[in-house]
Amino acid sequence: MSVGSGLSNRIRERIEKLQLSQAAIAHSCGCSPARFGNYVTGIRNPDLKTLARIAVALRTTTDHLLGLSPAVPDATKAVILRVLELEGMEHYQAQNIAQIAEEALQLFAALPNDGDAEMRAGIAAQAAWQVRQRL
Repeated sequence: MSVGSGLSNRIRERIEKLQLSQAAIAHSCGCSPARFGNYVTGIRNPDLKTLARIAVALRTTTDHLLGLSPAVPDATKAVILRVLELEGMEHYQAQNIAQIAEEALQLFAALPNDGDAEMRAGIAAQAAWQVRQRL
């Protein structure tokens, strides 16, 4: 197995885990969906700058994507949940807020990587909150 096929497998695994589309990741990385598709299928390998942008979009490290280190645990929800409980919030309320925060982070990663990060974070949080209000 070449580094390229291992890389493409790890990219594909992260996309599936985060439940994001290839097009969304491609856009946030600043490359075309066709080019990103080549990285996902292993036809091409990204340059180092693009690899770094892919790692950020997939909320992991370049070392993980290259197979040099294990995946970074996706513990965001667990950390938020624990902090809220330590602040005295009831478990069920903390769980709801932690879920909204996790969904907002996923939306944030899928947003185009142009403009102010704080503004993008606000958009993601608002969208996640509105979705939860409709449930």
